[in-house]
Amino acid sequence: MIPKLHAFNVPVFRWWINYSNRVLSYYKLNTHVEVKEIRYWREKIFTTFTIYLLPISVVALIPGVFISIYEKRYSIALFDIVAELGIAIIIFTEFINVLYKKIFIVGVLYALALFLIAGLGSFVPGIIYLLALTVVVSLIFPYRAALWSVIANTAICLVFAVIIHFKLFNSPLIGQYSSMAWIAYSSNLVFLSYITAILINRLINGLDATIGKLAMSEARQRSIFESQTNYVIRTDLQGRYSYVNKKFKKDFGWVYGDQEILGQISLPSIADYHHQRIQDTIALCLAHTNEVFQVEIDKPGSDGNMITTYWECVGLTDEQGLPTEIQCVGVDITERIKTEQDLTRLADDLYKRNRELQTFSYVISHNLRLPVANLSGLINLLELDKEDPETFEECFKGLKSSINSLDNVITDLSKMISIGDKAIELTKECIDIVQVISSVEADLAMVIQHSGTKINIPQDPFYLQSHKAYMYSIFYNLIYNAIKYKTSQCPQIDIKIITNAQSVIITIADNGAGINLDKHLDDLFKPYKRFNPDIAGKGLGLFLVKSHVEALNGIILVESEVGMGTTFSIILPTN
Repeated sequence: MIPKLHAFNVPVFRWWINYSNRVLSYYKLNTHVEVKEIRYWREKIFTTFTIYLLPISVVALIPGVFISIYEKRYSIALFDIVAELGIAIIIFTEFINVLYKKIFIVGVLYALALFLIAGLGSFVPGIIYLLALTVVVSLIFPYRAALWSVIANTAICLVFAVIIHFKLFNSPLIGQYSSMAWIAYSSNLVFLSYITAILINRLINGLDATIGKLAMSEARQRSIFESQTNYVIRTDLQGRYSYVNKKFKKDFGWVYGDQEILGQISLPSIADYHHQRIQDTIALCLAHTNEVFQVEIDKPGSDGNMITTYWECVGLTDEQGLPTEIQCVGVDITERIKTEQDLTRLADDLYKRNRELQTFSYVISHNLRLPVANLSGLINLLELDKEDPETFEECFKGLKSSINSLDNVITDLSKMISIGDKAIELTKECIDIVQVISSVEADLAMVIQHSGTKINIPQDPFYLQSHKAYMYSIFYNLIYNAIKYKTSQCPQIDIKIITNAQSVIITIADNGAGINLDKHLDDLFKPYKRFNPDIAGKGLGLFLVKSHVEALNGIILVESEVGMGTTFSIILPTN
């Protein structure tokens, strides 16, 4: 493992990090695979071997070359330098295949071993190089190559036995060993090489079998993850994806275009307004590893709409209990949320309809009772004294009055029912609000003139998609009430229109008698509720206003103080 020296701001450490990263960049290791096969680990060992080979061999090269020159062994010094340069060139040449790099470096080291044994005898690192090379070859090549390394060591020892026996050239080995003594000595090298190759092969075969089982287990888990309709992802501690299943890639891979999603930052696939929420959840996962934390976030869909998702996240740890990854399993709950919202709206609508039914029941039981009772009494009176013309005339007038009252009650009920019937879709059109207000002023001209009312309205047209008759009714009732419930002062009504991206706010403020909201707020918009018995009226005006506003998907607010006037604020959506 390469030492992690990032925390040390020392030039030699910075050089080591840059050097290591550069060497690593020449090797295409598939780091995204969860369970690496044995081939990956052979190349990983070779990569690490080459990273350490150059700087450490320089440590041995400098004194070796110095001593060789001092002892006038110039050929050994030259060979050491050439071998070092050759290895450096091969390591830093990007286009050479990894297999060829392995063969070249092993070949150079074998040549160096031969040169050292032939030139310096058996008391130098040459023999050690041969054994070490068997270990290296066993680790970075398949078993067959390791056996060839043992055969090569055997052949080298036999060649040197022949050189010693026949004294083919002047070598320190001739003075150190007889041919038989050399065979006895070198047979230990062959024996150790063979045992080493066998043991390493057994170790690697065991690791390969374990890796195979892990790979099968991972494949089964992956198939489960890939086949399910839920989202499964893992990220590193920096928030980069280390795994995503097919479902997640299908729904959110478009965010990253043609780029490979693995290694990408996860935040772009989350709605901006939920970034802090997911960061807080990840912080909990890291602080309390192996505990599950839930979070609900919106993610952008490829159609431009937001997808609401629910996630269960957990912090994964290594053998030391330190957090390494965040694993999250999620599900699309967009339809569920919409269903819940529809059910909530339905429940609210049912509650409202129930309240309306209670109101209608009240109207029927109280408002219809009086005219019906009058009709019944008059009919009974006619039956008792039907021959008297004066009695008949009085009863006829009473019957006419009661029928008119009954007709007014039925008309009011019809208005209330028509407003509450949401099955009837409103026809909206582009209307000028200022023009609608002007129409109300024209219809109330006599009342305005007689009361001395002053109405301030916006000068510029203001257009809105709305229902013209409803808007007329809203302004008519509020302006008429402002004049009707005036004080001794001349009424003054100020109408303002404020707009933003989402809504239009219309305020109607007057200087009238005002309303005691502490006492009457709960009943203010209910039908047949009147708060000034000295002024005639039905108590339907504000009920109609609120019903019209709600039918237009708006809301109405009221501010008032007794003797100081009243301000109604109507908020309507622009869309």
